[in-house]
Parts: sequence; C-alpha cells; structure tokens
Amino acid sequence: MNAAAAWLAGVAEELGAVPVFVAYPLGYDWMWVYWYFMRFADGGSPFGHSRCMDLKSLYAAKAGVPVKDATKRSMPSRLLSSRPHTHNALDDAIEQGELFQNLMRWDGDV
Repeated sequence: MNAAAAWLAGVAEELGAVPVFVAYPLGYDWMWVYWYFMRFADGGSPFGHSRCMDLKSLYAAKAGVPVKDATKRSMPSRLLSSRPHTHNALDDAIEQGELFQNLMRWDGDV
C-alpha cells in the first residue's frame, strides 16, 4: 500500500492535482481501498477520508434520474466501456476509468 500511495502521489504531483478515488459503485470499492490504505500505508489514505466520487451518482445527476434508476443497463451504450466486465481488478479499473471519462464528457442528453 505504501508503493500504491507513492505512485498516486507521484502522478498527482506531475499533474499538479490531488488524487480522487472514482468507482461504480463507490460504496463497495471505497470501503476496502480506504481500509487497506489506513491499515497498511504509513501515511494513511492518499484520498483523505472523503476525496471520492461515485459514478452511479454522477450519472444520476447528469441524466436527471433517481439514483435507484442509475444502473449501467439504463445508461446510453455510448457511455459504457466496450471492454468485457471480467472482475479482474486491472480490467475493472480500466473499464471504470473509461466510464468516468465518458460521463465527464457527456452533456446529459439521452
């Protein structure tokens, strides 16, 4: 976890940014990642206790739908990654990164 925290700090410094944890859904991944950083990284969580963004909530806000209706099945296909959902950590991270980029560029029109 120290190596992961150092990598995040290095990337953030290069970009002049602060790391923000992004996930779909946030609750499950945040719980584990935050706990592991707090337990095993000397400096704690590189995301602080609240620098996180839920892609489900972001979609709900941009689409103007209740969070309960903000599912990947209800999203326009152009927002979704074309990669298969494998449940491999690296594959899932790339897939979620693509969803995040697409949501940030999306103007909300369905």
